[in-house]
Amino acid sequence: MRLLYFAVWCLFGPLFALLSVASKSLRYRWAERWAIRLPRVAPGAVWIHAASLGEGQAAAALFSLLRKQTGAVFLRTATSQAGLKNARGQEVLAALPMDAPWVVSRWLDRVRPRVLILVESELWPHLLMACEKRGIPVVVVNARIGRGQQRFSKWAPGLYARCQRAVVLWSCTHQQDARRLREQGFTVRVDGDLKQGAPVGPCPVDFVRPFLVAASTRKGDEERLLRAFGTLKRSATLVLAPRRLERVGSIVKFLESGALRWGLLSVQDQGEPVDLDVLVVDRFGLLPRFFEKAQGAFVGGTFDPKIGGHSPAESARWGLPIVRGPHHLAHESLWATIPHRVVGRDLPSDLLWALQAPRFDVERPGDHRVNWVQAMRPFLEGQTPPERSGHRPLLYPLAGLWAAVTALRNRLWDWRSPKVPGCVISVGSLSAGGTGKTAVTLYLAQRLQAEGRKVAVLARGYKRGRGPGLRLADQRRDAAYLGDELAMVAARGIQVVSAPDRVAGAQLAFEQGAEVVLLDDGFQHRRLGRQLDVVVVDAQWPRGGGPMPVGSERESPRSLRRANAVWVHGGDLPLEMARHLPEGIPQVVGEMTPLCWLSQGQIIPLETHRGKPVRAFAGIGRPGRFLQSLLDLGVEVVAWRAFSDHHVFTKKELVDLRTWAEQGLLVCTEKDLGRLPADFPVWVLRVEMRPVSGVEALFKAIEEVLAG
Repeated sequence: MRLLYFAVWCLFGPLFALLSVASKSLRYRWAERWAIRLPRVAPGAVWIHAASLGEGQAAAALFSLLRKQTGAVFLRTATSQAGLKNARGQEVLAALPMDAPWVVSRWLDRVRPRVLILVESELWPHLLMACEKRGIPVVVVNARIGRGQQRFSKWAPGLYARCQRAVVLWSCTHQQDARRLREQGFTVRVDGDLKQGAPVGPCPVDFVRPFLVAASTRKGDEERLLRAFGTLKRSATLVLAPRRLERVGSIVKFLESGALRWGLLSVQDQGEPVDLDVLVVDRFGLLPRFFEKAQGAFVGGTFDPKIGGHSPAESARWGLPIVRGPHHLAHESLWATIPHRVVGRDLPSDLLWALQAPRFDVERPGDHRVNWVQAMRPFLEGQTPPERSGHRPLLYPLAGLWAAVTALRNRLWDWRSPKVPGCVISVGSLSAGGTGKTAVTLYLAQRLQAEGRKVAVLARGYKRGRGPGLRLADQRRDAAYLGDELAMVAARGIQVVSAPDRVAGAQLAFEQGAEVVLLDDGFQHRRLGRQLDVVVVDAQWPRGGGPMPVGSERESPRSLRRANAVWVHGGDLPLEMARHLPEGIPQVVGEMTPLCWLSQGQIIPLETHRGKPVRAFAGIGRPGRFLQSLLDLGVEVVAWRAFSDHHVFTKKELVDLRTWAEQGLLVCTEKDLGRLPADFPVWVLRVEMRPVSGVEALFKAIEEVLAG
């Protein structure tokens, strides 16, 4: 079955990808589902997956439980369109990737979460097996053996068992499910229903009459309920919440043909009490807010044997008297633990019972929540899985051609004598984008300048606007003129030169009085000679996801033999790279450290926003790192958006970001600031690359070069 499942995806997966465009639900966030667009999150995120709205309640509770236990970023995925549109509380949101092997592989190789937490046992074979292969622990919470799992185990018992073995911890809501899993030899806990602790907002309307909530109704449920409710002589209000909003139109047609007074939730006046026979909930995500004030509840899907009833967990959370139809197998274990009434021959009497019966006692979340958080701590503090190559595996045939051309180019430069107009120190990397080259360049420039040296930073000025080839910060300091990275460096008081022709740019810098030129991103630009090559390595992404064009690695680790020093940040230098270093060269370990906030040019202490809600965005190579920095500072990120590196903001995007600023504090990176209008209402987090060890050996080598 495992081979058959793999073969089906390989044979029909591409066709399914094309056909899914025609599906309304699968078309939503299509590029994310097929891993064409990946979530912009740093490695080591806590990944929580909840398929739809109901599971999303448990995910929200889970987030509130774990947020204070870890500084890690939370990545939230969902399957359904409704689940994605109504997910709240997590910093990064994305659609669950399709279970095609190549899609799952690309997703996990790029995202590299420290743990995957599944809500209610949605088991996808390729996803689970790929996590196990990469050492990513999988935890299932609110675990239950529902009808879907029963069918899975019946038709593919071997594949089902294989999926189960990939889970390292099961957290069940009921002893019955836990007993079954323990009998199979799995590690199981019983921690109750996480939905009991989900944060719930206030009821969106005030009711004049007592009201009963009909939750997640299906076709056939509504007509039964409306006919029965019409006999109650307007003594109460029926809050009718269909499982799918597409059913609202047919419900309205039925109501228009009857005598009941009805209305839609979306058109009710704020603050006006509702005095209706029927209120139709035509907005997603608001159903949980009605239960606390309700007198009773009906659970939909319980008249359909194919569905087996929806979950009564949200109704039971508040101890409501519950009415259901005859079918409840989908949540049989849960129904066995709560008082309820099965519909008999007289549905109006059953509904009247739900409106008049007292609430039953509910066991509130207790110490088991604390114990569960303790059990999760090893996974929250776990190590990020190692990087794997293959972000674009179909392009591997071209990777050999890229490597051959790069090797030939380097051999030709080994035979040539490049132009050396003065003392040039190159700061570069093996990979493109987000390695920290500019941060290291800025640190070196500031220290050399503090020691009395005249320094200039030279770069090509990526994505700068039209104008002369050679540009100085003395003329203009904005990103459109210099490029965003050089604009950021110039704002720190460093002389910069923006020049695609870096030989001419270096000559201009020396003519302007520079003693030393720092060439930003110059390891591969060998036309300009240099006295030192400092190579920056991102320990979290050392190989850039594979050689170009598969990943972003420009040169293989063998090219480190040309390096005169290496600067590693975010961890230790991998052994596969260390063995290529020339013997005795300086090795610096550094880390990015927040310095302060900037607002309209004013320096503000870091503690200013601790514990405050902010809306954040970033258009840098590793935007997830900026998000991680905010969380480490104790900032509450209530909205997040990531853009591509060097992103030029459109008018619409600027309007959207201004709207965020009107809703509360808006923050971004210092690099983004240069691409925003001068009067833009945003706070900036200034960071600095600070050495932890080895930097004195590097500056000793620099002083020897300057002295020579």
